[in-house]
Amino acid sequence: MAGAVGQPLERADGASKVTGAARYTADLSFPGMVYAALAQSPIASGRLVGLDATEAAAMPGVLQVLTKDNVPRLAPCPILLGEEGHIHSAGQSFMPLQDDRIFYSGQPLALVVAVRRETALAAAARVRLTTEGAPPAAELADPRIPEFDPLDRWEDRQEGGRGDLALGLADAAVGIDATYVTVLQHHNCMEPHATVALWDGDLVTVYDPTTWVQGMQRTIATWFGLPDDHVRVVQHFVGGSFGGKGPAWPHVALTTLAARLVRRPVQLVLSRRQTFEMVGHRPRVEHHLQLGATGDGRLTALAHYALTHSSPFDGRVVAPVTKTSRKLYACPNVLTTYRMKHLNLAGPFTMRAPGEAPGLFALESAMDELAYALNIDPVALRLANDTTTDPDNGRPWSSRSLARCFAAAATRFGWDRRAPHPGSMRRGDWQVGWGTASMAYDSRTVPTAARVVLFNDGRVLAESATCDQGTGSYTVFPQIAADALGVPVERVRFALGDSAMPTAPISAGSMTMSSVGSAVQAAATRLRGQLLRLALEDADSPLKGAMPATIDAVDGVFSRRDAPQWRDPFVAILARRSLDHLEATGQVKPVPTEDKYSRYSFGAHFAEVLVHAESGELRLGRYVAAFGAGRIINPRLAHSQLIGGIVWGIGMALSEESRLDTRLGRVMNASLADYLVPVQADIPEIDAFFVDEADPDLNPIGTKGVGEIGTIGSAAAIANAVFHATGKRIRDLPITRDKLMA
Repeated sequence: MAGAVGQPLERADGASKVTGAARYTADLSFPGMVYAALAQSPIASGRLVGLDATEAAAMPGVLQVLTKDNVPRLAPCPILLGEEGHIHSAGQSFMPLQDDRIFYSGQPLALVVAVRRETALAAAARVRLTTEGAPPAAELADPRIPEFDPLDRWEDRQEGGRGDLALGLADAAVGIDATYVTVLQHHNCMEPHATVALWDGDLVTVYDPTTWVQGMQRTIATWFGLPDDHVRVVQHFVGGSFGGKGPAWPHVALTTLAARLVRRPVQLVLSRRQTFEMVGHRPRVEHHLQLGATGDGRLTALAHYALTHSSPFDGRVVAPVTKTSRKLYACPNVLTTYRMKHLNLAGPFTMRAPGEAPGLFALESAMDELAYALNIDPVALRLANDTTTDPDNGRPWSSRSLARCFAAAATRFGWDRRAPHPGSMRRGDWQVGWGTASMAYDSRTVPTAARVVLFNDGRVLAESATCDQGTGSYTVFPQIAADALGVPVERVRFALGDSAMPTAPISAGSMTMSSVGSAVQAAATRLRGQLLRLALEDADSPLKGAMPATIDAVDGVFSRRDAPQWRDPFVAILARRSLDHLEATGQVKPVPTEDKYSRYSFGAHFAEVLVHAESGELRLGRYVAAFGAGRIINPRLAHSQLIGGIVWGIGMALSEESRLDTRLGRVMNASLADYLVPVQADIPEIDAFFVDEADPDLNPIGTKGVGEIGTIGSAAAIANAVFHATGKRIRDLPITRDKLMA
């Protein structure tokens, strides 16, 4: 075997990105292309009672102003989610410009198309809107808004659990009853959302930085009443998504509609503020936790009640906030509930570690409180409730490295030197705190296909309709194909991001490597088998008649293991058959053991914080984290994923919050000047690593996902460290100086 898997190869697309050669959707240009801009609602609840586009339409260069009064009706496309992948990728069911209803601030009410982008923006500002509104519902605490049960619970349950919670609480020697809050957040990718649409008769090609080209293809086909094969969706680079670019948002439909009406390619690029208004977010969640335990730390009861929000028109997209609370620890009596309220905001959608990040912040903060109440080491408490089976369904774990992760990370962090009492560790004027938290995230493989082609000059092309959102797809899948086929990785190129390619799922949920990687391996293995059969059946081959089990493939050459001098290069095999290429398609489905095991990655976070005793300034000192995530294909890129995920957790813990003006239902800090993401100066040394873990029951390549796992639990580890430093338990994120000084 070529041995590419497991090597820390550099990114194949790195040079193109740092030199600017990589072209993102907003960089694209086509002959005759024109530009679109949106006129948006200033209110969050009400109706449009008047629209005057006369001045805008009269501006030189304006081609058309689209409004509810002059656009065709689009077919509704509901949000449909499921375990076997999504049927559609619509981000919301409501389509603007179809009637006079207004549901959220920033909702598109008109779209201007002009020959220059600047003209379109100026004209959109001159569309005169008359609205009639009522005070919006913008707070979970609003007593006017009733709670409701989600329509589609998407891996979570309206209510779940086991045993008798009341009995478990009554049997507890010590209990915790607290409410934790994770706040509204937005994705803020470096690349803005952008769409280009081109029609050719009744065929349309849409360029968009979606992380699921085939989901968007089906959604556009539904909106416009077209067969799926009349729609092609393309993206070659995604400049960050974190979940927000998975769905097809309404601006995609409006751009595609505009291109059809003006009969020219149309490009729309959203502004930074618009990405806060109409393309999803992580919703605010209020978590009520109850824990009960015996004096030696055994959990007797666990309750997690979550309340969050959806848009006025959807009751879906329920990320699994409470699911992990039912699974992570051994506890006989568990109850979880999930409720929502309709607020006047555009719909939420997935954000990196969608429900697990907020859910584990609450659970792991409560576990830390329980450890202090019991006077038990926080690591020891977690290990006392470790379990060899999934408590939620009784299945054994396919592998569970939680204890090993805690042991390895605690050693590297120096946890045994921790003084147990809050406020007992100092460095001069700085209070020092150490905190820890568990990580758990499920590992999935969904139906996927890939194609691998060997050309007669020795080049190899592998392809699947997946994406690269900065995670290394262009690098890791050639590593898998190279080893499975038996060629040098330098000869393999990976193509992606076209809905015409073999089927791939949404790139989300840390399932891309397991799904696409397994399909690439299957296709390359099948191609190798086809090629070997051609050699063994060829009278002119040195390997004629050899047993297949005795043949190795290395560097594009078959050779007999017992007689290495008998060799047959791949290119020679194709040449003798006068073939310019040979190809094979591979497919993967969840393995037959899917229902026999629960399949999760596990990890352990350790954080050190320093809080200035006088000013309340908070700094991170060190960070150590260990993860068990199955087979690691590329340690360099996987480590990068861990670091990026932990940085996300740092932002979640210390700075990130989309602040609403609740009178208007509008985000007040909708810019990177005011929405505070971590910068380099905020980040300490991060020692993140993997423990060796073999899990043959996961999928054909033995991988678990790594995209989400750095984030999950990291905010809790930091919050727990803050308590250890100061004795102040901050239960509502982010942890800011005013809360520490209160």
